[in-house]
Amino acid sequence: MLELTSSDLEELKKLQLQLLDELQRVCDILGVRFYLDAGTLLGALRHQGFIPWDDDVDVCMIRGDYDRLVQEGSALFETDYFLQTPSNSPQMPASYLKLRLNGTCMVESLLDDVNGNHGIWIDIFPFDFFSSDTDVKKLQKREAFWCKAFDLRQRRKPSDQLPAYKAMARYLTHFVLSLVPAKVFLSRMRMPAPPTVSADGFISCLHYGSCFFWIKWSDAFPPIEVSFEGRKFLALANCEDYLGQVYGNWMKLPPANERVPHHFVSQFDLGKYAY
Repeated sequence: MLELTSSDLEELKKLQLQLLDELQRVCDILGVRFYLDAGTLLGALRHQGFIPWDDDVDVCMIRGDYDRLVQEGSALFETDYFLQTPSNSPQMPASYLKLRLNGTCMVESLLDDVNGNHGIWIDIFPFDFFSSDTDVKKLQKREAFWCKAFDLRQRRKPSDQLPAYKAMARYLTHFVLSLVPAKVFLSRMRMPAPPTVSADGFISCLHYGSCFFWIKWSDAFPPIEVSFEGRKFLALANCEDYLGQVYGNWMKLPPANERVPHHFVSQFDLGKYAY
C-alpha cells in the first residue's frame, strides 16, 4: 500500500478540480445539474474547499439528470476523460458513475487485480425520489442488502485482514453472486420513476451502503450555491440537515489520528500531469 504524500494530495486535488470543471461543462451542454455531495460538500461548508486530508470528490445528481448523463454524456467529454459506468466497465465494483482522467493511475488496493481504467476519478451518485408514504425502514434495509450484495459480487479479492476461513467464504460468496447478472442488482438499487414529483416526497441514494438518509424534496430545492476552492457549485438547500444525517456533528474535526486519506492505494501515477 502506498502512502500519499502532502505533495501527492495537492496535485491530486488539482486534477480532481479539473474533472469537476469538465463535468460542469458537459452538464451545462446537456442542461442538467449536479450537486456537491458527501465529504466534498462537508469540505465546502467547513473548509470552503477540500477537507485537507481527503483524497476524493463526490457529487450527486437527481436520477433523471443522472440517466441523461449516462445516455448522452460520453460523447461530449473531451478525449482526456472517461465516463465510467457499470455497463462499459462491468469488471469494476462501483454501482454508480465515475469520471476518470485518462493517462493517470490511482489503483485502490483491493482492485489491483482488476483490469480497467483506474485513472484519477470523481464519484457521481444518483439520488432517487420516493413518495411520502414509502416504508423508510424497508427502504433502508433494501439499500443495505443490495449494496452489500453487489459489492460482494464485484470484488473478488478479499481484504488482507480477513482470517483464512472468512477469506474463503468471501471467495465462495463472490462466485455464487457472480452467476447472477449485474443488472439484477442494479435494478434494485433505484426507485421507479414517479409520474410526478410531489413537494412532500423525499430523495435518497440507494448506493451508499454504509449509511442511509432521506431528505424532503421541498427542503432540498431550489438548490443553493456554495464555495469550493474559489469556485461556486450547487448544493441541496438543506445540506446541513443532510450532513447531520450522514456524519453527525460534521462541524467538529475528527481526532488527529483519523485525519488521513480513506482510500488504500497500491499504484499512483499522475502521468503527463506530474509536477
